[in-house]
Formats: sequence, C-alpha cells, structure tokens
Amino acid sequence: MVFIISGAFFPLIFEMNSIRQQAFWHVAGTIINLGFPLLIFPYVTRIFGPTVLGSINYIDALIQFFIIVSALGIPYYGIKKISQCGDDIEEQGRVLYQLCFVQLIVSFIAGIIFLTYTLGFTSDEIPIALIIYSLILLITQHL
Repeated sequence: MVFIISGAFFPLIFEMNSIRQQAFWHVAGTIINLGFPLLIFPYVTRIFGPTVLGSINYIDALIQFFIIVSALGIPYYGIKKISQCGDDIEEQGRVLYQLCFVQLIVSFIAGIIFLTYTLGFTSDEIPIALIIYSLILLITQHL
C-alpha cells in the first residue's frame, strides 16, 4: 500500500510495509506538530507584540465559532446516510455529493456572516489579510 502523508514541511510518499515504520512516522509527526509551535511562538510574540497577538487571537476565536456553527452536525448525518446506502456505490456517491454541496453552501453563508461582522462591527485594528485568511480557513475547513 502507498500512503501520502502531509507534514508540516513537505509531503512525503512512501510504502508502508511495517508497523515500526508507521510508528516512527506517527511519532515524528507528533514531535513536529508539538515542537514547531514551541520554537516559533517566542519569536512571533516578540515580533508582533501583545496588541497584534490579541487581534489574531480574537479573530481565531471568532473563526472557530463560525467553523463549529457551519458544520451543523453534517459529518455525523453523513455517516448515518452513507451507512444506510449499504453496498450501493452510486447511491453513496450521490449522498456524498449532496453532503459536500450542503457543506459548501453553509460554509459560504457562514463566511458572508463572518465578513459582515468583522467589517461592520469590529475595530480597525484587525488587518484585512487576517480577515482574508480567516475566510479561507472557514471555507476550506470542511472540504
């Protein structure tokens, strides 16, 4: 079997032939995911300062709320509907397409509400690049 692993730094394609290799790559990915923020956070804090980091954390908390709302339990409903299809591949594909379409519409609506809120009701301290990043995160979170 060939697996593709997306890491923090580069995609890696390799053939899985042993549990040791799987365990090694799992531990390596965990170390990178935990270690990278620990190394970078002090530098980012020193460069940005408390005001900019406060704005970033505010937008991050706000976007996480919109991501949760935009999910609306669709993944759990999808598991239920696809399991009800049985072995019918065409029916499973149709249900999956419908669920992805609904998720895209709901994420788009949540993005519009988020954009309206951030541009209309928040202060001018929030950079536009951060708002664009948040919209991209909101739209692509469930795809």
